[in-house]
Amino acid sequence: MPAVGQMASPRSWAFAILGMSCFSQGVSIDSNVQQLYAITAKRLKLFFEASENEQWPWPEPILTYDNARLPQALMLAGQDLGDQQMIATGLRCLDWLAELQIGRDGVVGLVSHEGWTAGAAPRPIYDQQPVEAAAMVEACATAYRITQDAKWFEWAKQFHLWFLGNNAMSLPLRDASTGGCADGLQAGGVNFNQGAESTLALLSSSLTIRDLYRRAVESTTSLERDAVA
Repeated sequence: MPAVGQMASPRSWAFAILGMSCFSQGVSIDSNVQQLYAITAKRLKLFFEASENEQWPWPEPILTYDNARLPQALMLAGQDLGDQQMIATGLRCLDWLAELQIGRDGVVGLVSHEGWTAGAAPRPIYDQQPVEAAAMVEACATAYRITQDAKWFEWAKQFHLWFLGNNAMSLPLRDASTGGCADGLQAGGVNFNQGAESTLALLSSSLTIRDLYRRAVESTTSLERDAVA
C-alpha cells in the first residue's frame, strides 16, 4: 500500500486501481484504501485530461503494451467513485483503441509490442501478444457491464477469438492438448513457447467471456420469470 503512493507510471496507477476496485468490493470499509483509491484515480484522470488531443486521443505519445488497462481502470474508478467524467473519458479512449484493432472484416490486429505512434506508418503488425488481447477483452467487458451497450459484448468476444484464430494469420494460439497459450504472433508465425503470462492471459480472457454469458443468461431468465409473473 505505501508503495502505491510513490508510483509514477500511469500503468502502475491503472493496475493499482484495478486491484483496489476488486478489494473494495469485498472490504467496503477501509478508509486507507478508499483514500488511496481516490488519489490514484484522480492522478489517472488528470493524466488523461492533460493529454487530450482530437488527432491522437490516446493519453500517451505511443501505444505500447497492456494499453486497454488505462481506460479500464478509469471506467472502474469512475463507477466506484461516482465520477461520470471518468467513465466517459475511459469509454471514449477504449472505443478508439478497439476500432483501431478490429478490421472491417472483424479480424483482430493487436497493437504490436514494438509500439506505434501517431504519424508512424505503416503500423507494425508483429509482435502481437496475449496480454494485449486479454486486456482488451476485460476492458470491453467492463464497458459492457457499465453501459449495457451490446457493442462492447461483441467486441469482447472478437478480441477473445484472437486466441482461437481470429487474427492476422488465422492461427490458434490456444494449445488444445495442454490448455496453454502460445507467447504471441510473430512475422514467422506463432511463437510456440507457452509462458505463464500468456496462459494466464488466455485463462482470464476465457473466464471473463464466461462471466458475460452467465450474466446474459441470468438476465434473460429473470426477464422471462417477470413476464410469467
